[in-house]
Amino acid sequence: MDKEIYNTVKTYVSGTVAVLAVATQTGDGVDLRGHEAATVSFIIGDAGITWSGTNKFTLIIQDSDDDVTYADCVDADVVGATISATGIVLVLSASSQDESTYDFGYIGDRRYVRAVIVGAGTHGTGTALGSVVNCGYPVFASAR
Repeated sequence: MDKEIYNTVKTYVSGTVAVLAVATQTGDGVDLRGHEAATVSFIIGDAGITWSGTNKFTLIIQDSDDDVTYADCVDADVVGATISATGIVLVLSASSQDESTYDFGYIGDRRYVRAVIVGAGTHGTGTALGSVVNCGYPVFASAR
């Protein structure tokens, strides 16, 4: 293989990987300036719960013009999911959904994007979760 994407993709942590119970993790905003594309990725570890409609995590993508005031993304802003009215890209409520990554393309026109993970229900030992934003197609020669 003679192709690489090292110089065309830069990854930023939005939500630090942590063991969450019912807490909400609001990731840091990632500045997309200088890039023409972005993917928001959620990293899900081994579930410390029995998943159900009550015991679940909700994954949300938000965007902002100023990195202060964020709004939930709408369907036209994201590729790879059908967005609900509240910015939800995915609800994790089944055991088959843990130990996975979930990627969603951001095609909105705001400068900043972040990931939000909301826990609900009873989570005894918690679940390791986190998020990153991969910025690609740099305006200049290298993303580095």
